[in-house]
Amino acid sequence: MRCAPGTHEAAGELITRHVPRDVKVCDLASGTGAFLARLRDLDYRNLNAVELNVEHCSAHRLLVE
Repeated sequence: MRCAPGTHEAAGELITRHVPRDVKVCDLASGTGAFLARLRDLDYRNLNAVELNVEHCSAHRLLVE
């Protein structure tokens, strides 16, 4: 499932305002990892993903590394 345009940007603004960058983040149902990539771009580094749909994670495995 894809999100509406601007969703990641808006969520990223909320997170940077309220969540320190040294926390551990686990994105459940992470899909392609696009949101974790956004967090990485915002200087979050302790990022983890869980995706049960093999089609999503195999094609985009390196996106967040």
